[in-house]
Amino acid sequence: MAVLWFQCGLKEMKLASVIISQTENAQWCTVKCLMRAVEARLDKVKWNEKGLAVAIVQDADTREVLMQTVVNREILATNISSRKATFYNQWPLSLLAEGKIPSSFNIHNIKLSCNGDSLVYIGKPDGPMCHTCSGTCYHNSLLDSFNNHRAAQNRPPLATLYSLEPTITWLQQAKVETIVNGKPALMKQLMLNPMLLCSKIRKEVDELCQTLRDNEERSRTASKMADVYQAMALLRVGDLKLEGSVEVLRKQFLPVR
Repeated sequence: MAVLWFQCGLKEMKLASVIISQTENAQWCTVKCLMRAVEARLDKVKWNEKGLAVAIVQDADTREVLMQTVVNREILATNISSRKATFYNQWPLSLLAEGKIPSSFNIHNIKLSCNGDSLVYIGKPDGPMCHTCSGTCYHNSLLDSFNNHRAAQNRPPLATLYSLEPTITWLQQAKVETIVNGKPALMKQLMLNPMLLCSKIRKEVDELCQTLRDNEERSRTASKMADVYQAMALLRVGDLKLEGSVEVLRKQFLPVR
């Protein structure tokens, strides 16, 4: 006896958990049922005259848009069944010819727009999605050219934390004399002494709890919570990345439904 499972990318769900015999006929019957379920979902997409639909690729944690591409019915069916995607059409043919294949994308979900003519792939990339080796194809801000900082201020919280990670890495590698003053200089000193860093983190967490115990202003609580970013420095000292902790949280609090 065997148990056959199938995962659908539009909404991860158990379409079938069927105990079947090992006969080819029984297995083929079950596979056909699953194929029909996938086809029913593909029929909901409004393909254009070339049989294509726009697909936006988005990071599951930061909500950052990584790239835009197009998919056809066959590619989408493969993405749904494999939960993986590799997008080639944004990459120059010269790079593909040299064997520089873009990173694959691990699909957590695929959402269809209200009118059915576009898709959003939500998940995590294995590496840079842009042929420039940037994490996103959308790394050129039009607002920055007008000295408008609202774009940076409106970034999702987790995107801000991910952006802070390279700064912490730089602080770890930089020479002390190159960091003049302020919080960067303090962080460098703490990273040189892990025990002192741990003591500082404990102090900040205690002060955070105290703001709640003493019913202090919300801005004070938010400020003390921000100071706990020093835990990211502790991760860096341990040669770890924020992504590892986020992955644990994702599995614990965002179960697949």
